[in-house]
Amino acid sequence: MNSLELARRHPFGPLFQSLFEDSFLPSEGQKLRLDPKFELHEEEKSYLLKADLPGVKKEDVKVEINEGYLTISGERNRTHKAEGKTHIEETSYGSFQRVFKLPNEIDQEGVEASMTHGVLELHLPKSNKAQAKLINIA
Repeated sequence: MNSLELARRHPFGPLFQSLFEDSFLPSEGQKLRLDPKFELHEEEKSYLLKADLPGVKKEDVKVEINEGYLTISGERNRTHKAEGKTHIEETSYGSFQRVFKLPNEIDQEGVEASMTHGVLELHLPKSNKAQAKLINIA
């Protein structure tokens, strides 16, 4: 008798059975949404914002600054249709959007963006007005 047959005869059979049958398949109706992860680092003269966007093409990403808000949006599309039965599907597809309130000290005209190997980097320079200044006491 194999382990699956033993599980069916056990009082907790249905519980154990679920461990053996289709254990790699996602739950019915389960959908993973694209949810990029972000990092924000402050440096003396700027901020560095990074977004992990694996599998997203740079032409599918939009970065916009409007009225003190930074919006990063985009979409990751499925590139192929698998033949046969899918056993594991944890990859997320679809659109995403994240909005950040910018500090007043950001020089919006100087913001630069680049994307390499699925990592979006935004360099957000601080304006000269926001730089620390030593005041001499007369």
